[in-house]
Amino acid sequence: MTVYRQMAIVPLLFVLLAGAAAAPTTSPATAPAADVEMGKKLGRKLPVVNLNGVSLGHFLDFVRDAGGVNVIVNWRELAHEKVSERRAVNFAGRDVEVGQMLRKVLDSTGSKISFDAKEGAVYVTSRLDLFARAGDVRVKGDESDASARVNEALDKTVQDVHLESVRLRAAFELVEESLQVPVEVDWRALEEAGVADDEPITLHLRKPTGAQVLYWTIRLLPQKAPVVFTVREGKVVVMKGAARKPEGGGDTARGR
Repeated sequence: MTVYRQMAIVPLLFVLLAGAAAAPTTSPATAPAADVEMGKKLGRKLPVVNLNGVSLGHFLDFVRDAGGVNVIVNWRELAHEKVSERRAVNFAGRDVEVGQMLRKVLDSTGSKISFDAKEGAVYVTSRLDLFARAGDVRVKGDESDASARVNEALDKTVQDVHLESVRLRAAFELVEESLQVPVEVDWRALEEAGVADDEPITLHLRKPTGAQVLYWTIRLLPQKAPVVFTVREGKVVVMKGAARKPEGGGDTARGR
């Protein structure tokens, strides 16, 4: 896999695919067609699987290739649950669905880790992370003509993304420069949310939309308060979101 670092990827990362059709603009509350397609890929059956003592990292690479899906792993969260990329896992089965295989292997670790499938990717993380940050990252903006044009640009497919330890500020600049849409980041609000502009971003996606790149860039950030993006007044705005209350009044703090 080709790995691009820092600003050397500016001319390549977000170039629109030649002839790619624009995906229909959807509201954040509407399940995009990409998520429906993801369900089909996770339901794909594999005739024979026999994995013995492979590392969790290699297993997730296998899921990525066998299912033809994007797999994003929050290794920071998995480390909190004492699970590393080198953790040995086993699986054997016939006519098994990709999603079933993934769930069984994650459950076999005996740890509180799971996955979610949305925004064009399978996201592997801790169950606490899934619960505590289950809200929208992309929130509804205004309906001006200028904003409609920005939403149309964000919902187009882009080339494969390979970010390896790229500074957050640089990642947002790449979106702005390559999609030709203005991106305004409220850095003071992000700092209050515990997010620094030099936070390293590692992200690998096959043929995502520009909005999906923004979604996963933000979703992977360590943050004390929600960070979201929206489109208003003809520009992308990245800002601190509304605080989320735990369901049922429960405490989402990790007991360690």
